[in-house]
Amino acid sequence: MVLSSTVLLDFDLAEVSEAIRKSVRPSSYVSYLPEGQDYTTPQLQAGVYTKILIPTTIKEARDFAIVDKGGGDFAVQYQGTAPRTFKVFMSSSIKASTNNIVFSLYMYRNGVVEPGITIDRKISSGSDVGSMATLGEFTAQPNDFIEIYVESDLASTITFIKTSIIITEKN
Repeated sequence: MVLSSTVLLDFDLAEVSEAIRKSVRPSSYVSYLPEGQDYTTPQLQAGVYTKILIPTTIKEARDFAIVDKGGGDFAVQYQGTAPRTFKVFMSSSIKASTNNIVFSLYMYRNGVVEPGITIDRKISSGSDVGSMATLGEFTAQPNDFIEIYVESDLASTITFIKTSIIITEKN
C-alpha cells in the first residue's frame, strides 16, 4: 500500500520575503556632524527657504545613501526596493548672527515639505546657543530624496552644532 499526500501552500512569496527582510534588517539611516565640525549657512534672506548641508558622518545606512544630485547638491536617498514608512528625528544646537531671529527647520522629500516634520526656534541674542528637535513620520518610495531646509524671518547666518538625523523604519 502506498500512501501519498499533497500539500498546497497558499502564500505570497514577496510578502514572506518582506517579512523576513524586516525581521533581519530594517531600513535605517543615522548621520551627524561630529564635535567641532559645525556648519554655518551662507547669508540667509528673510522668508527664503535655503537647503542646508546634510550631516555627512554616517554611523549607519541601510537602504539609504548620501548622493550627489548634480553640481555638489547632496541629499539622502532612500535606495530600498519598496515603499516604506519611516520615523525621522532631527536635532541640533544652533546659534545665529542676528538678534531676535525666528527660524524654521523643515524636512523635504523630493523638493516638497513633509507635513508635520518641522520646528521653529527663536534666538534672542547672537551669542545664544539654543537647541531644537523634531520628530515625524513619512513614507518614502524607492529613490526618494530627503533634504533639510531652513527659513528665517530676518537676514542672518545660522550655525548648526552637533546636528544629527535618525531615520528608522516604522514597525
